[in-house]
Amino acid sequence: MLKTRFTELTGCKVPIQMAAIGSLARPPLAAAVSNAGGLGMLQLSGFTPEQATRSLEEVRKRTRNVFGVNFIITEAWYPDLEELWEVVKTASKLAKVVEFFYRQPESSLVDLVHKNGALASWQVGSNDEAEAAAKAGCDMIVAQGIEAGGHIRGKIGLLSFA
Repeated sequence: MLKTRFTELTGCKVPIQMAAIGSLARPPLAAAVSNAGGLGMLQLSGFTPEQATRSLEEVRKRTRNVFGVNFIITEAWYPDLEELWEVVKTASKLAKVVEFFYRQPESSLVDLVHKNGALASWQVGSNDEAEAAAKAGCDMIVAQGIEAGGHIRGKIGLLSFA
């Protein structure tokens, strides 16, 4: 077993977090990654609290290991952050990590996640966003480079961070 700050913080056996790759990030794949020792991720963008609960319970039936959820916070799905609160509250009670992406970090969401017992993570595409995520109180910050598929906020390649 490889011990890192990530594994100690999340409770994973290996320091690998699954990318929450849209419609592919569903319970079977998230649970399989968790069962392999990594942090399986479930995509919950656009879900109602009821839909989220069903998906979270399905992951829990498939694994005893930790897993996380991801929310892509676009204006199309969440024009008002209030619409996101109930599903984040639900997710943060059942998942170890709640990750956000595609909006400036928001401390009220981080506080809600912490209040319900989960770790808060924000995926960022710039140094300014990383600083905002730290200031908002995130437990983890995920740097996204131009190599990412789909929604891209990164402006440089990840090797530049090495």
